[in-house]
Amino acid sequence: MKYKKLILILSIFIIFFIYILNPYIESGGKAIDGFKKDIIRFHIRANSDSKKDQDLKLKIRDEILEAMKDKLKSVDSVEDSRQIIIDNLDKIKAISQSVIHDEGEDYEVDVSLDNDNFPIKKYGNMIFPQGEYKTLL
Repeated sequence: MKYKKLILILSIFIIFFIYILNPYIESGGKAIDGFKKDIIRFHIRANSDSKKDQDLKLKIRDEILEAMKDKLKSVDSVEDSRQIIIDNLDKIKAISQSVIHDEGEDYEVDVSLDNDNFPIKKYGNMIFPQGEYKTLL
C-alpha cells in the first residue's frame, strides 16, 4: 500500500514535469525563441484583481480587437503589424478611455508598444515560452 502511494505520487510528478518541459524538449530549445520576433503579444493590465476590474479589462480587450481586426487581417508581416499599431496608439487609448468612462470609472490609461516579460502561457494548443516579447500594452 505504501509503495502504491509512492508510485502514484512519482507518476503525477513525472507527468507534470513532462507537461511543463514539453515545449522545450520538442523544439530542442533553439526554435522556441526564434518565433518571438514574429509576434506581438497583446496585454491589458487591470486596475486591480477585483471581478469588476477584470471584467472591465475584458471589455476593453474586446473593443480594441473589434476596432483593429479589419486593419490587421490582411497584414503580411510583423513589421506591418507594428506600424499599424503605432499609427493607432491614440485610437487604442481613446477606445480604452471610452470603455472605462462608460463603466463609470476614471482610471488612467497608458498605451505603448514595447518589450515586456511574460511567464510561460498556453492558449489552446499553442504554448508561448517565458521571456521577453514585443507587446502592445
